[in-house]
Amino acid sequence: MRIKLPSMILESIYFAFVHPHLLYGIEMYANTGPTHLNKLETLNKKLLRILQNKPYNYPTRDLYVEYNTLSIPDLHKCQILLLVHIFM
Repeated sequence: MRIKLPSMILESIYFAFVHPHLLYGIEMYANTGPTHLNKLETLNKKLLRILQNKPYNYPTRDLYVEYNTLSIPDLHKCQILLLVHIFM
């Protein structure tokens, strides 16, 4: 599928099916320690590599930059700041 579809469509698929699940309740579940989030982060990185057709040793930061998204700890910080901004 990643070979036949353009990268823009694959990015839309990621933001339609994966990203909302990461954001849902991130304020609660991301407050755990980094060891508990390791499986979720690994799965997210693996999915980004598959969708972007990148090798295993491709830099993680570049995966997030290409899709203009944040890692799970950074998403958590962003959502907490947004929540504080709404209440202030």
